Amino acid sequence: MLRKTYGVVTVEPYMAETFKEKVRIYGNPEKLTSVVATVPPIHMEEIERPELADKAEEKLLEFCRQAVRQGADVLIPGEGMLNEFAYTRGLTHCGGIPILDGYAVLWQYAKMMHELHKTCNLHASRRSCRKPDEKQLNEMRQFHKMYHLTEADFS
Repeated sequence: MLRKTYGVVTVEPYMAETFKEKVRIYGNPEKLTSVVATVPPIHMEEIERPELADKAEEKLLEFCRQAVRQGADVLIPGEGMLNEFAYTRGLTHCGGIPILDGYAVLWQYAKMMHELHKTCNLHASRRSCRKPDEKQLNEMRQFHKMYHLTEADFS
């Protein structure tokens, strides 16, 4: 069945706004039903420690159910750690609604582009996926406590 709407589950309210902005920039905002932040957030420690993982899984599923109640018929874990957690826990659905494995989508997309290049000489383009502007990059760097690196930093 072709799905029509999607919801994103993210670990931080700050990231919720970032995902909404990315959807607006990259397209298809009318299909986004919700961006649900896990409040209180699911922390990496909860995911990595076996004695806490069951509780973290239930928290994640509760926020997925919230996105479903808001109309999502596909669920997208917003960050890599949530995606990896869902994958390692075998979470493929929540109440019959699929949980997208973002890494699998990327690998399959890369495979498709390779095949299209071999068979049709089609090339990937960055024109359809705009690069984040400097303001967005600075916000992400600040959030993740990163700093801007230039080539001179490595030379």
